Amino acid sequence: MNVDAVLDSGAHGLRYFDEFLSRAARIADVDVTPAHVRAAYDQQRGLDLLALAADVESLGRSLAIATEQWAEQQARVQALESAWSGIAAGAARNTLREHVDRAERDRDDIGAAHSAMGESVRSLESVIAD
Repeated sequence: MNVDAVLDSGAHGLRYFDEFLSRAARIADVDVTPAHVRAAYDQQRGLDLLALAADVESLGRSLAIATEQWAEQQARVQALESAWSGIAAGAARNTLREHVDRAERDRDDIGAAHSAMGESVRSLESVIAD
């Protein structure tokens, strides 16, 4: 989506603030000027939603890899846990379990970032289109 083209096509709507804010200032304290509104509007120029969407896809691939590796680690730890016995085996199992648990938290964090970024891109596209 070309954000600048969408902003250009909607820029005529900013004229409303030229008229409204000057009238509002006659009856109340108004701390926003048409220049402030235009600056906020133009601040969105150059936003590259395609680059953000590509980042979301990259995070999705990372999430898939992290999920696959976490599942493999979990399976290997379970196989080792059943084969090991004794006091040292218990310590080794705990250490491996901690690593797998940390990998699960990392995977969950990647998933949360992927979801949040994906929703952000969808929201930005919707806001810009509106």
